[in-house]
Amino acid sequence: MKAYKCAVFTENLCGIESLMEFNEVARASGCGFILAETLGVAGYTFVDFGDAHVMFDKDGEPTKQYIIASINKNEKNEVVVTVHEDKRHSFQDGDWLKFTEIEGMTQLNYVERAEGAAETHLFKIKDCKAFQFTVECDATNFGDYERQGICEDVKTPHEIKF
Repeated sequence: MKAYKCAVFTENLCGIESLMEFNEVARASGCGFILAETLGVAGYTFVDFGDAHVMFDKDGEPTKQYIIASINKNEKNEVVVTVHEDKRHSFQDGDWLKFTEIEGMTQLNYVERAEGAAETHLFKIKDCKAFQFTVECDATNFGDYERQGICEDVKTPHEIKF
């Protein structure tokens, strides 16, 4: 099973003991295991991707953008972002985001390289409040924020342990 990333069974034709054996072999070889069965109007699904699984989209929601009202530096030289008061942000601690169209503190802006590959200008959020959050970075050498800007969450792969 090492040649496969996932084994899918759609009916329990060989008995539960055989399916449990298939699952153990799949788990030992790092292969995912999915069992789905319908029983008339009812059904069930069993999914096993081992102790850890990489998730590429934690919530299935589209990315969201918010207009920046101000950006300041705190006493630790971290970036503190306040979004426009008409709309609360939905970010959570640990989310990643990118900034665009910021004037003044341009070190935060997300930059595309000429050949199309994106530079890594993603920032991790901490200390979320209704209209404000802190960005984990050292802003010691950043310029002063002047005006405008947009922040947008970015879907990043992360490992989930069960």
